[in-house]
Amino acid sequence: MKNGLRAIVETAPECVKVVGPDGTVLHMNSAGLTMVGADCADQVIGKNIYDLIVPEDREKVSRV
Repeated sequence: MKNGLRAIVETAPECVKVVGPDGTVLHMNSAGLTMVGADCADQVIGKNIYDLIVPEDREKVSRV
């Protein structure tokens, strides 16, 4: 990610993530990490995004 874009993504107050076509988390900003209860990116990178969403919210997220 380019430095300017990285700065915008990292300072955004909303969850910003990059997810592969299979749902694998490739990147998540600090707001997103807080949202899913992770202390660091290593706790979410490589996991499926649907596994990080609390069960009561999963049906709101559509699998593409």
